[in-house]
Amino acid sequence: MDNFDDPEDQLLANTLINVVGLSLQQTNFIRNQGIRSATLLARLDDESFKEIMYDRPTLSNVMITTRMRLRALRNWIQMKKTTHDEIDLEDFDNEMCDATQDQMAKSSSMKGDSKRTSQKDVKPPEKFSGKVRAWKPWKAEFEAYLAQIGGSNPDETPLLYVIRNDEDISPDELELLEGQMRKVYEAPLHGEHYMRDNFQVYQKLRALLTGGLAETYLTDYEKSGDGRGAWQELLVEYEGEDAKNTAITSARNDTSLLLGEEHEKLVIRSILS
Repeated sequence: MDNFDDPEDQLLANTLINVVGLSLQQTNFIRNQGIRSATLLARLDDESFKEIMYDRPTLSNVMITTRMRLRALRNWIQMKKTTHDEIDLEDFDNEMCDATQDQMAKSSSMKGDSKRTSQKDVKPPEKFSGKVRAWKPWKAEFEAYLAQIGGSNPDETPLLYVIRNDEDISPDELELLEGQMRKVYEAPLHGEHYMRDNFQVYQKLRALLTGGLAETYLTDYEKSGDGRGAWQELLVEYEGEDAKNTAITSARNDTSLLLGEEHEKLVIRSILS
């Protein structure tokens, strides 16, 4: 063990080795990141903690049970700070570590139940009839619906990100976004969380399109459960050039005789907007 000038540094190192189960090399790696006290470990946000544990070679091969024990230590310290209790790492022994992990598992389960319940409370839009004139209002309702449902990633980015159109926003406009909408445009469209969320979006589309004229547009995506692909197919069918031409022809037939030329122009302008 290295020589320590600070008792808090030594106490943290002892805890990391004797309770958490890290090796001396792994412990020194954490210390070399500037984390030399319980308080500094507690200040690590989730992103920084993930970077240290998964993106750095020294800790990337640490056993999952050891990762869990290190998370438990960080959580225990954070709870102590929240309740303004004295932080004495000598109190964090193997028994306390196990108890903290049990409490974390229970809280995670309750959070999952709460998330599922809150999603059930979000009211979906009415089923889409498949008629061209019904598309725009239904599309807006569906997007608003997805904006209220958190995805599977840790920060629960709204499912709206799955069907986003990156061409809708410029880099300068993105810089001005904050909160959930910024997450929507920054969330990656790949990886495990995206695959889960993409499938969930497909399931929601299927529930709302089944029985309507647009149901047929889901056929090519049924096996893959590709919600984003199905959504883009709908955009082509209802907002592509063919769809616009069909809508314009229909509008002319319906309005030219009944409402006059000026009103016809207004209807056509609304279709193209």
